[in-house]
Amino acid sequence: MPEHGTPADPPRAAAHECDEGSLSRAMSLFDAYSDMHDENQAAALAALRMRDRPLHDALVRLLVADALDHALDVPPWQVHALQEGGPAPRPRTAAPAAAPASHDAT
Repeated sequence: MPEHGTPADPPRAAAHECDEGSLSRAMSLFDAYSDMHDENQAAALAALRMRDRPLHDALVRLLVADALDHALDVPPWQVHALQEGGPAPRPRTAAPAAAPASHDAT
């Protein structure tokens, strides 16, 4: 039985601390990896997996989460309509301004 104040599973607690460090490093790499073409990203992730598995896993979690659809991925004007259960209204756009008349003295 673990003593009061000590983790019940020390290896798991150590892995969690490792994940926090890996997550921080993964966040610093996220933009570079998310901007890569699929083939380049796959190759870079494979190389990273061989060098640093916890960092690879954290980065893949971020990339997957970014690729998924989220409730906040809808334009603001659709949020209210979705909550009300009705069709989403189209945003109002300003009418294009008329081109100024050209007064050529030719």
